[in-house]
Amino acid sequence: MGFISDQWWRAWRAVARLFDDFKFARRVALVWAMWLITVVSLRATEPEIITKLNTASGVIVTGVIGILATVIGFYLKSRERDDDYTKDRDRLGGDRPAGR
Repeated sequence: MGFISDQWWRAWRAVARLFDDFKFARRVALVWAMWLITVVSLRATEPEIITKLNTASGVIVTGVIGILATVIGFYLKSRERDDDYTKDRDRLGGDRPAGR
């Protein structure tokens, strides 16, 4: 039984490292948001679509782009926080900056 739990623990640590050390989730969310904004923008500006776009459709397209732009904003804020943490850690020469 110890072998199975050890394997699960290793798998859990590998996934945690993927998200914590390599910032996988943050980067995937950013790429997804950029791709979806591009697709929605290109699709909404085709001549056939523009003539059929009414107020409700315009609100939906604007809402989708706004939500995805928020994802990009959160990414940039998270990136800034990580950069500040790294600078503090390097400046103090320890693993964690003072006060955290």
